[in-house]
Amino acid sequence: MGYKAIAKQFHVPIPTIQFIVKKYKMFYTVSTLKGRGRKLKVDPRLARKLVRHVTDNPRITSKELLDQTIESGVQLSMKTLKRILNKAGLRGCRPRTNPLHMPRHLQSCFFLVQMLFGKDLHIVINSRGSLSGAGFLCDFFGQNMSFLCGWN
Repeated sequence: MGYKAIAKQFHVPIPTIQFIVKKYKMFYTVSTLKGRGRKLKVDPRLARKLVRHVTDNPRITSKELLDQTIESGVQLSMKTLKRILNKAGLRGCRPRTNPLHMPRHLQSCFFLVQMLFGKDLHIVINSRGSLSGAGFLCDFFGQNMSFLCGWN
C-alpha cells in the first residue's frame, strides 16, 4: 500500500503520511517525542529541596535562600524562587522578629512551666513586662528552661 492510498483512506495529506513513516523508521514510534516546549529552570528535585529547606528553617529570608542556591551553582531569580515557594503554600511568610514578651504571654509561659514541673514558682512581672529576679532561668532544675518560653 503506497502513501497515496493511505492518505486517501485516512483523509490526510500525503506529506503528513511521509513524515509519520519517516518518524517511525527513525524512532520506532509515532508518539510525540520529548523536548518540546520551554525547558524548566528548576527541576522538581531542586524545588522539593528548596521547600524542605524553608520548612526546616522557617526564619530564613528569601534573599538568604537565593544566595545559598547561587553558591550551590544554580542560577535563579528572586521571582522564580518566590514562585516555587508560593506553589508550595509558603507565600508571605514573615517570621516573628520579637518573641512574645507581653506580661500575659509571660504569665501563660510560666503557667506551663508550673504545670510541667509541679513546683510552686513565684514570678513577679514588672510594668515593662520584664521579670524581676529572672536569674533562675539560667539553671532551673539543672537545665536551661529558656527554650520553653521562646527566649534565645
